[in-house]
Amino acid sequence: MKAINVLISSCSRPEAYDLLLLIARGTVFGESQPVSIILYDEPIQKAKLDNLADEVKDCASTVLQEIRVEVSPGNAFRDVDLAIMLDTIEATNSVLERLKLCKQAYARYGKFLEECAKQSINIVIAGDPISANTHFMSKYAPSFPKSCFTGCLRMEQNRATFQVAKKLDVPIDSVRNVIIWGNPGPNILVDISHAEFQVENDLYKSVIKQINNDHWRKHILQPYVESKCSEKVSPSEIAICKAKAIADHIKDVWFGTSENWSSMVVHSNGEYGIPKNLFFGFPVSIPKPKGSPEIVPNLKFDEWEEARFLQRVHEIDERRKILHQTCEGEEIEESDLVL
Repeated sequence: MKAINVLISSCSRPEAYDLLLLIARGTVFGESQPVSIILYDEPIQKAKLDNLADEVKDCASTVLQEIRVEVSPGNAFRDVDLAIMLDTIEATNSVLERLKLCKQAYARYGKFLEECAKQSINIVIAGDPISANTHFMSKYAPSFPKSCFTGCLRMEQNRATFQVAKKLDVPIDSVRNVIIWGNPGPNILVDISHAEFQVENDLYKSVIKQINNDHWRKHILQPYVESKCSEKVSPSEIAICKAKAIADHIKDVWFGTSENWSSMVVHSNGEYGIPKNLFFGFPVSIPKPKGSPEIVPNLKFDEWEEARFLQRVHEIDERRKILHQTCEGEEIEESDLVL
């Protein structure tokens, strides 16, 4: 069986260690699927990455066909099947300054995609700010379809799903279709209006009807998930959680979602009133392995959800206007005002 070539960027980050182990042990692609892993980071991190690669080899994984270190992006992207981008642009006092740094980092990656990568590659963006980074990498790799770029919202989805299962006192894997709307961060919307839990083989019940507690939904669940967003905590505190979330996201991208929905940052064509050509968090289904994510259509909001969702859409428009005024004369285009 041919090995899957997996690139992980910014491998000196805390979550990279846990993610690497999940992939090398066969947790992500299966215990019989060989994998070849490329560790990429800046040249200053090479010694650290060499040690990490040696440590993984010593685990004697039966699925790990090869692991190597690259400090040249051109070499790193060549013949890769899946690229996992962990590069995170830390928050600064200026949104515009952060946006410039996002563009600098991810436009470069997009150009290397154009020069070196094969068209069938899947790219998973997991470095904050996810929506902006996904936008820039996609924009500077124009020959690649937008559908091959997805941003990871699974950490928020997993947190919300766990809280729902705990509230209902049911197994976590019996709960499906908990939705996270929006750009990853403190302004997401946790939506359980369409979530279900399994009570028998093919019988599911509505989560929101079973819980029947608006106070819990609005004032406990929503604030809890918001408070745990990666922008508010140190990377080391959420490394395991983030690695598991990325692994879950990859499995959905690679194998499809079956009858479940998965929350992902994907390209907007105007669905649900989100401006076209933005990358935004939607519920998606992926009907077949390595298929294109399809935004779940025609979902309805209740009054509270709709108010929060419309507020987020308004915030996006306002932020774009403010940044456009701020960056006049800068090397930032209006279409790049995405944070």
